[in-house]
Amino acid sequence: MVETRPGDLGDADHVRDTIAGTLAVCCVFGPRPPHTDVFCARATELIVDAMRRVGVRRLVCQTGAMIGGEVPNWTLPVRLMVRLFMRQRSAVAADRMRQEELVKESRLEWTLVKPPRLTDSPAQGRVAAGVDLRIGLLSKISRTDLASFLVAECVAPRYVNQAVYVTG
Repeated sequence: MVETRPGDLGDADHVRDTIAGTLAVCCVFGPRPPHTDVFCARATELIVDAMRRVGVRRLVCQTGAMIGGEVPNWTLPVRLMVRLFMRQRSAVAADRMRQEELVKESRLEWTLVKPPRLTDSPAQGRVAAGVDLRIGLLSKISRTDLASFLVAECVAPRYVNQAVYVTG
């Protein structure tokens, strides 16, 4: 059974109490336009610490396809777009990169899920996923398909200790 547990990402005790008794944690938070909020690394740090304290091992964390350093599976236009994002939103980009580092350093059973552009389109019922999946300017995934992938990765992990790109 999947259960949503809202919590206060700034309160370590609340985070711990929210995580206690779960089998997995799925982080799907991040800044919204105009992308000026810088909170992901700190919130992730609290979550990882709480998971260690209460003994929860499985962490699925959604970041984004443009986070984490240049990778060979980006097309040239995406590379240019990433550079622009890094310059225009340097604090947010650094925060998200630190978030990924914290997950990778956590010693938990983690998966980073890196979607490209999110859409409100209806679910297609298919998700392409891979550590080296090609990401281009037209790459996208519906929020519904992404949610299905995230839940499946929590319940039946396929990409433990890997960063995986997903498209619809």
